[in-house]
Amino acid sequence: MAFSKSALLVLLALMCERAVYFTVENYVNDLWTKASNSSNTICDTLQENNYTTNDAVFAHMMFVGASACFGIFGGAFADAFLHPIPTLGAGYVVLSIGLVLLEYAAYEAETNPSAARDLVLAGLATTGLGHGCIGAVLPVVGAAQVPDKNNRRRFIHWYYVWRNVGAIIADTSRAVFVQYEIEFYIKYLIAPVSGALSDILVLAAILVRKKPPEENPPHSTCNEGTTLPNVLSSAFQLCRKGCLLSTSYRGRENMSRGSNLRAVLRILLVNSAVVGFGFLYFPMITLYELQAFGLNGTVAGHPFPSPSTQLILFNEVVVVFVIPFTLYCLYPRICPRGGPHYITKTCIGMVFSVISGFVAIMLETVRKKDSENNHGYSTISIFAQGPQYSLIALAEVFTELTVMEYSYMEAPDGIKCFSMGLHQAALGLSYLIAVGIEALVRKTRPDWHLSDLGDICGGDSQLESFLGILVLLSVVFSLIFPMVTRIPKKRPGYTRLR
Repeated sequence: MAFSKSALLVLLALMCERAVYFTVENYVNDLWTKASNSSNTICDTLQENNYTTNDAVFAHMMFVGASACFGIFGGAFADAFLHPIPTLGAGYVVLSIGLVLLEYAAYEAETNPSAARDLVLAGLATTGLGHGCIGAVLPVVGAAQVPDKNNRRRFIHWYYVWRNVGAIIADTSRAVFVQYEIEFYIKYLIAPVSGALSDILVLAAILVRKKPPEENPPHSTCNEGTTLPNVLSSAFQLCRKGCLLSTSYRGRENMSRGSNLRAVLRILLVNSAVVGFGFLYFPMITLYELQAFGLNGTVAGHPFPSPSTQLILFNEVVVVFVIPFTLYCLYPRICPRGGPHYITKTCIGMVFSVISGFVAIMLETVRKKDSENNHGYSTISIFAQGPQYSLIALAEVFTELTVMEYSYMEAPDGIKCFSMGLHQAALGLSYLIAVGIEALVRKTRPDWHLSDLGDICGGDSQLESFLGILVLLSVVFSLIFPMVTRIPKKRPGYTRLR
């Protein structure tokens, strides 16, 4: 990796920031239920107050979806008003405030539940806003410290690697803490501690970074702060005239605006394709976690702690090891002439998604038969889920990472933060759609038992039916995705999408 010190520090800061995010996500339900009820365990709360549990799940969903959707606002502010570095600093300040509120809520949960619940609400909203700003700006700031275009492309891939390293830290720490009866606020300390480390690392990266020439007057050619407003203004004018995709541009300035507008339209359409992948990906992961409770979780005679949290590590570990392999070994072979080959990668990812779903359906069918033969107890090891988690991880690498790469590499200078925020918002929207699909299925087919752990363990669920629907939709999107991503480059003088 030919990365500068500041770029490497950004990767480490990202690792800590992602450890914060996934720690908060892992403990949202615990924190909410403890703040609403002084029961010792979530199971107690489930029995005593079902509304509180549903409320906690809703808070969890809103945090995940909103924290991603906030990225488009952080990216827009970075490109149009504050510039990337000030926006990144503001994001870290907001994130730190949110983490302090959540840690104090974890401390007060046992003694003052009503106050803790208000703190949780404020903390989740503030933390989500901070994550949104950081997620849109941090990769742009780090990649700016890599002068070569090919190395910037590699930086985006390594950015995704370290993102998953942070997830591994959060999930591993939760799995370890499950075995120990320690105070909840002490378990939660990994979030503010990781946040403080991320603050320090990103500050060090800013201090040692090499400023690009346009930041040093009198050679000022920086167009940050003007490109995005010009593009949005052009889009508004063309929409008002009803000729967004067919108006020709004359003059150098208008030609530049037309080219930038066309690039933003391509990025918007490509990210709309990742929404289709995302609202299939998220329900699959949810069902895989639910399926884990119906498998044999005993390892060496001892129960496997927190199976749903530890099995997701298959996904994250595969991502961490596969990305370097694809980057340095696979892509040079399947793309010998160079170039990003976005369509090839996304098609490969969709195929892996379909295969993962088929493997999960086969496992669920075998699991139910095994449970029937063993009086409701499955003898199949929980590690049998390894292949389907590995395959869905490959789908994530080839599809979601490819669109992230596209969003950065194809965005014009001055719009890169907005483009990355647009990509984040697409993921957030896909998550919210996925939640809606799951809610619709539970309402229309309550006999499928997609949330009752007792029915899952007893073999009365219909997970394989829901997985079959998702696989069918994956097949459809595997055909639609390459058509949407085949967005042509500009024609001289026109913004027409052919």
